[in-house]
Parts: sequence; structure tokens; C-alpha cells
Amino acid sequence: MRRVFGTAVVGALALALSGCTEPGPDPAPTATTIPTEPTSGAKHVCGMDVASVETATGTTVGRVEDRLVVLDGVVSGKCSVWPEDESLLDGTLLVVNLYPASAPEGLEAQARVDGEGYRAPDAVYDGLDGAVWGQRYPDQMTHGGLSIVFWGDTVIDILTTRGETDRDHVTDLAALTRQIAATYELGL
Repeated sequence: MRRVFGTAVVGALALALSGCTEPGPDPAPTATTIPTEPTSGAKHVCGMDVASVETATGTTVGRVEDRLVVLDGVVSGKCSVWPEDESLLDGTLLVVNLYPASAPEGLEAQARVDGEGYRAPDAVYDGLDGAVWGQRYPDQMTHGGLSIVFWGDTVIDILTTRGETDRDHVTDLAALTRQIAATYELGL
């Protein structure tokens, strides 16, 4: 009986001590890649795959108010997405604004990207004419960010209020921007 008790104590002690080790390094960003083109036949919101939005934000998409319009080949307007569980956030999950680069909003966006009178961007896109704010560390942007990209004559402005932990949000926002550009056939 003593031997069984001693073995149980040693086993419990080893189990308890194994939980006292120092935590390892932060995990690398999640490997799931968001496609740069919307998936044919998939459900879309604001010109993006629902699955892509959910991957980037870590939140299930709920209601959508899509006020993006195409008039004479120019896309403009606003599209707002809320989480399925609206108690998670005080407001929208994601907002997409599209407007002409020559409009007052476009000129302000250019000044913002250039850092003229505004805080400098936290990251500048490689291969796209635009930048991101609110993204200082890829795995810590859980409170969202702002992405502004000039795509030909159109500005694609994406505001997220939540980003999934352990994801590279600059890469995610670039992919979502490319999906919007493809959906609305924006030329460069």
C-alpha cells in the first residue's frame, strides 16, 4: 500500500512541476492563407469571401449593410459587417469604403498614406499603393486597424475593429483588398 501511495505522490508531483515550466515563444502567425481572388460560388460580403473575413477577424459574420454601388463603371459607397454575436463588439466588425481617388476623401487618404499631417503608417504594403495603421506587431492587432489602398482611380478603405490573434494582418488586409478589386473589376 505504501508503494502505491509513494508512486501516486511522485506522479502527482511530476505532473504539477511540468505545469511550472516557462512558456515557450509566441506562436508563429497562423498559416491559413486568405485567397487574393474571391472564391467562385462562395458567399460574399462587401466583395470578399465570408470565409476570408471570418479567418482574418476570428469572428463569425452576421448582418451586412451593403451600400456599394457601381455607376458608370465607378464603384463607391460603404459596406458594413457586424459579428453574428453582436455582444462581442460595440458596433461593426468591418467597414469597407470605396471612393474615387480624386474625391475629397481620396485626397485626404493620399495625405494619410504619405503621412502629411497624419500619423505615419505602421506598415506600407509591398506591391500595393497603400498602407496600414493599428498594426504594429502582426500577432497583436486584436483591436483592428485601417487599410487604405489606391487601386487605379479608386480608393479601397477597410476598417477592421477586430483582428484574429496570431495572424499577419498586413497580409490579410492586402488579400481582402485584392478580393474587393477583383469582385468590382477595378482596373489599375
